Amino acid sequence: MSGPGVDMHFFALQVRTMAGWAPETIAYASCWMNYPTRDDAYARAKVLIADLGWHVEAVLEDHALTGSSYSPDDEGLRYYEQALLDDEVIVFYVAQTPEN
Repeated sequence: MSGPGVDMHFFALQVRTMAGWAPETIAYASCWMNYPTRDDAYARAKVLIADLGWHVEAVLEDHALTGSSYSPDDEGLRYYEQALLDDEVIVFYVAQTPEN
């Protein structure tokens, strides 16, 4: 969706399972969003996250990226490159559950 010269939008978000879901879980979502504006990218990320049963509690990082933002061995490069193809990549990292 982004055109030439438009950067990828990256968000690192703290998310929590929606009310009524068990077990209640806190996680982090890293989002690579290939959308024309930051606001469009963030809105789409929130929709995708909600569709998976989570809600955003906090924005931890919010910035634009280019391929040169990564070294060749950086794990994030593969997600960036995948988002260039699919427009959106979200990776969840579970931080804690009540049982932990």
